[in-house]
Amino acid sequence: MRACRLPRQIGCVVAFSGFNAPVPPNSLFGRTTDPNLEVLCTNPARLRGGSGAVTSIYPTKPFADSVIGGAANAAVSGLPRPKTPWAEFPNPYSARCSNADGASVLQLTPRGNVFDLVAVPDATWGLHLADANIALGNLVGVVRRQIAAYSSR
Repeated sequence: MRACRLPRQIGCVVAFSGFNAPVPPNSLFGRTTDPNLEVLCTNPARLRGGSGAVTSIYPTKPFADSVIGGAANAAVSGLPRPKTPWAEFPNPYSARCSNADGASVLQLTPRGNVFDLVAVPDATWGLHLADANIALGNLVGVVRRQIAAYSSR
């Protein structure tokens, strides 16, 4: 799979499984058991590869009261809760795709004193319950660039 080449490329696949620790051998994400397949990791902070800072965006109200909602709330329990509907956190983590120990994942490293990300329900899930929000600011930027590239055709 080729790296995304924005802004010239109209579409590209962005996929990742976030981890903030080494990937356990029995991880549910980042690996495949099919030798003919590989797991894709695209760093939303740096589509052409390398390391980059993510911009996190989270809703400030708790997720719905359910099994998954409760787990998602636990995963982001360290977040500040301002009185706005959404909170944006520019550059709290550095992200880079890693191919180590047979796992292809987005490794996230704190940049200074930031909120804690928690692997829920356990380390085999990595940051799966926070993946949608951890780089949401970067993903919004990707969509904006794709819209602009498509509109200019």
